[in-house]
Amino acid sequence: MVHCSRDALALHKPDGRFIYINPSYTKLTGYTLGELRHCTARQLCELLIHPQDDVWETFQRLADGVPSITLEYRLRRKDSSYVWVATTSTRIPGPDRPIRYILTSTHDITERRKQERARRQAEEQLRKAQALARLGSWELDLITNETIWSEEFCRICGFDPETVQPSVELGTLAIHPDDREKVAQALERTRTTGEPYIMEKRIVHPDGKVRWVLSQDEAIRDDLGNTIRIVGTILDITERREAQQQAFNAALERERVQILARFVRDAAHEFRTPLAIINTEAYLMARQPDAEKRAIKAQQISDQIARTSRLLDMLLLMVRMDQEELLSDFVKVDLRIIAQHAHERVHVSYPSRAAHLELPTNLPPILGSAVDLEEAFAQVIDNAYRYSPPESTVRIRLVQNQDALCLQVEDDGIGIAEEDQGRIFETFWRKDDAHSSSGFGLGLPIAKRIVDRHGGAIRVRSELGRGSTFCLSLPIASMS
Repeated sequence: MVHCSRDALALHKPDGRFIYINPSYTKLTGYTLGELRHCTARQLCELLIHPQDDVWETFQRLADGVPSITLEYRLRRKDSSYVWVATTSTRIPGPDRPIRYILTSTHDITERRKQERARRQAEEQLRKAQALARLGSWELDLITNETIWSEEFCRICGFDPETVQPSVELGTLAIHPDDREKVAQALERTRTTGEPYIMEKRIVHPDGKVRWVLSQDEAIRDDLGNTIRIVGTILDITERREAQQQAFNAALERERVQILARFVRDAAHEFRTPLAIINTEAYLMARQPDAEKRAIKAQQISDQIARTSRLLDMLLLMVRMDQEELLSDFVKVDLRIIAQHAHERVHVSYPSRAAHLELPTNLPPILGSAVDLEEAFAQVIDNAYRYSPPESTVRIRLVQNQDALCLQVEDDGIGIAEEDQGRIFETFWRKDDAHSSSGFGLGLPIAKRIVDRHGGAIRVRSELGRGSTFCLSLPIASMS
């Protein structure tokens, strides 16, 4: 059996001198027993082992009582070529001595070493590629629950690849708390259906730093269709997300500047008209000897000052609506009373106008600010009076529509063209570019902001030349 073994087998004396070698040993080394018989262990190391593979000290451990040692080294053959081998040396004690013989078994591992080197090179190339791409990989064995993370995966998650112990629990903790539920649902869907997923999620480092990653996984199934492993990758997209956010912020800032410039331009135009009138009337009044005519001029100046003051009040209200968050001190209010007060306030400016009010008393309350809602109602009612014929009737009614109350304001006025209905809530917008028509173009935008802040909606139904109907819908307050 020894003679026919494929492994290179040899029997040595304690000093290393050969007693026997089998044919496989001769085939591996190129030497015969006669050529090696008189070599000591030290000489054999110099003859058969690569100079850089120092194995002498390890081999000496046999003499120190170690029963067996295994060494891997490069063996120099008789033709001076080298092969990688693994040699196991075992002590064979005698009845009166610790070592009687040394048995060595040597086999060629060159191919295995090549494969290991190729694997290490591939792993190193993968590591470098992942580091360059900021791409980490992971694997979960659903049978053994073993978790494997690549070095780059550990770095992306803020872990030290040398010390971290990968686990499902630690991986879950690394996910941002707000994203864990959707990630868990996606993983469960992948496990049960085999459907892969791609999503963006946040990773929280142990020091609290948050990174954005693009996560992708897929299921590996056995022949029966059961998911046995889940493999995935994460790509660090933090810089991309930050760049997108910066671009968005820049675009938002440009839009803000444009809106501000347009607002200032329109506001200046609105102020210029009454100021010009005040300036002209003051000039004429100063040169008017007639007291009655001076009084008329003074009244005109007073009217324009009141108009300017009203414009300022509306602008300040617009600013407040844009800056304030939803109020936390909303209370339950009765829309019937608010609508009635709003109409009375507006009707003072239109004393000869007819109105028809339908304000039921049994409607449920809503949650909100009575002052702001009265302002919104007043603006819409004023708009109806302003743009309808003096002989027409403005119809105001409150109706309940499922879980909301709706204030409907209907007029028989000039109406709004369909192409303009999308712009009537824009600040300072009026049909004529010269802004020569009455009003400031602020009433409806103010009304919309107030309704929006109350969680409601404002809609318009209109036909050019046939009037308009505005509906301000507000949610009914819950019992709690």
